Amino acid sequence: MATPIGFGKRLALVLLSFAGIIMAMVGIMELATAGMGGLYPPAWRFPGYAWILTVGGYLLMIPMGWLYLRDMKSEED
Repeated sequence: MATPIGFGKRLALVLLSFAGIIMAMVGIMELATAGMGGLYPPAWRFPGYAWILTVGGYLLMIPMGWLYLRDMKSEED
């Protein structure tokens, strides 16, 4: 059986995943409004930044899925 994950590490991974959810939603909104969403100043924008926000946000959601699968496997044991 794998060692259990502590509360602090679990909280950090969940908060990281929540940041990913927000980041992906911002990226999707920027894509949907064609950059007219006004969330970032024009000086911060570069070609493809909305795609990077969206994909990066989805990548940051992976830890929550990993925790879910790990908890599900530990309940089966």
